[in-house]
Order: sequence, then structure tokens, then C-alpha cells
Amino acid sequence: MRLEEANIFLKAFNNGEANNFVQRLLKNNYAEAIIEHHPDAASVDENLIRKKCNQLVELIFQRIEQVKDIPDNLFPLFYRLSRNNQDDNSIWFKEFEEAYHNYKHNRKLNNRLKQLKPFLHGVSYCDIGCGGGDLIVFIKRNFSQFKGYAGIDVLDWRTDSYKDEINFQMLDFSKPATKSSFKYDTLTCLAVLHHVGNKDEEISIFLNNIHTAINPNGRLIIEEDVVLPEYQVNMNNDYRMQLEILSKRQPLFSEFLAFEEEKQRAAIILIDFLANTLSVGVPDMAFPCGFRTINEWTEIFEKNNFKVEDVRIQGFVKGNFNRSSHAFFILTPN
Repeated sequence: MRLEEANIFLKAFNNGEANNFVQRLLKNNYAEAIIEHHPDAASVDENLIRKKCNQLVELIFQRIEQVKDIPDNLFPLFYRLSRNNQDDNSIWFKEFEEAYHNYKHNRKLNNRLKQLKPFLHGVSYCDIGCGGGDLIVFIKRNFSQFKGYAGIDVLDWRTDSYKDEINFQMLDFSKPATKSSFKYDTLTCLAVLHHVGNKDEEISIFLNNIHTAINPNGRLIIEEDVVLPEYQVNMNNDYRMQLEILSKRQPLFSEFLAFEEEKQRAAIILIDFLANTLSVGVPDMAFPCGFRTINEWTEIFEKNNFKVEDVRIQGFVKGNFNRSSHAFFILTPN
């Protein structure tokens, strides 16, 4: 599996335009995020931070260039470069670490709640793929509408201090006939599905299992990185209008939208791999890269008995360390 994933990444890496674009994107995003999220932002030298971010990204891409003809060496490299690798020669500099820690445990969660708040519904909430449980606990402490808070994941990665605060089910929804013991009014599934698989059959199994966890009048909020080919966008006035607004606020997203479909897909693959293996620091994650267009996601949701109530395109969200072509799908069960 790792070799297959490595080949997916390296095919995208060898796309020259996507490669150059992602390098520029990461340099810009890292610098802007550090300047915005550093706990002592007033003391940060913007020019120095930009220089350090440029050096960091160039080093990462140089190291990948050295192994690109040997796919078996790619994931060992990711493990060595991962931000969670506490090697004395870590490439991650002090200001990056300080800003990322503040972002992860504060600003990111606050931004997440702002994004989700218009769609939260009912009195019970569950996060699918909840990891350490940070988002659940943050919503519990800052959104009193819910009376019950829960998480679902394949393993129990909850932070020890959170285990008494949230209910938890260890379930692998990628396995057929996996059933939840409880149903919820609002479920979130954020940046999970493209890690489940790249075949419709794999996503269908996951979505069918979600039906066992959602109340008949419940709501499923899915976030995915989406491919946005111009010909599809122009067929939908709502999507086109959303993108026109976002393009004015997000110049790099506008540049991304000008790419043909396969270049967009290659850019998203590079962003997803590098974000998760390196800056987030989880190279063990599965990377089938099941990225789809909005139309393709809509089709698979509808085939699996969900109604798409709304699609909110977010683009390259300002302030995120890792920015991609984000979109929210608001679903209800049929």
C-alpha cells in the first residue's frame, strides 16, 4: 500500500506547474500563519519569518527530489522530516513550532466552530474521525445547544483528560456492516473521506455505515478538498458566484482555479500529503487520495441515500497553516 501511495504522490510531484504552485503556496501560507498565530506576534520579524519559511519549503522539496526515482524511500523520508520527529536536526524552526501549537490548540478550533456553527442542529453531536477529541471538547465548552457529545474513530486516540468529557465508540466505518450503537442529530466528518479510499465502493460502505449513526431528521456535515474544473463550475450559478467572491479575497485560490482538472488534482494531492505527513506530523495516515469534483461527491452522496441540502465552498481558508480547496457539504438522510 505504501508503494502505491508513494507513486500517487510522485506522479503529482512530477507535475511541474502543480509542484511550483504548491511550493509558493506553502511558503506563503506558513509565513502568514506564523505571523497571525504566534503567541507573541508583535515580536515576530516578518521578513525573517518569510526567509525561514522559504528555506524550509525549499529544503523539503529538495529532499523529495533526491528520492523521487526510488518510491520505496519516500515514506522513510517523510518520517525523518515529520514535525513529530524530535531529531536534534529538526527542520522545523522555533517560531513555527510556537505558532503551530497556539493555532492547533486555540485559533484552529475557534475557526472551526465559526465555520460549523450555521449548520449545527439538534441536541446531540458526534465527530467521525475525532482523533484526540479536541474539536468535540471545544464545541462542548463553547456551544451549549447540545446535550450530548461523542466521537467515533478506528482507534481511541482521545487525550486522557478528555476521556471523561465525551462518549466514544471505536468503530471502523470502512468495514461493511459496521453499526453505531447510538444516533445523533449532527455528525461531522471533516477531511476524512478522501483518506477512506479512492473507489466509489469504499466510500459507499463508509456512508452506509454512517446512516446507522444519524437520526432520521439529523444532519451530516462533510468537509472535503474538492477539484473545481471550470466547465462544472460554470454549469452551476451558485458555485460560480461563490468562487467569484472567493477569488477576489484569495489570489492563490484564483490561480488554482485557472488550472485544468488534473493540475488541480495534483496540487491537492501534494498539499494533502505534505500537510499530514510533515506539518501535522502523521505519516502513518492512509493516503488513497480519493479527491473528487463537487459533482462527483454529490452523485455518490445521493446514490447512498443522502440529500445534499447545501454546498459551501471555502477555498484556501485564511489563517490555516494548511490551505487547500476546501468545501462543506450539508447532507440529510433520505
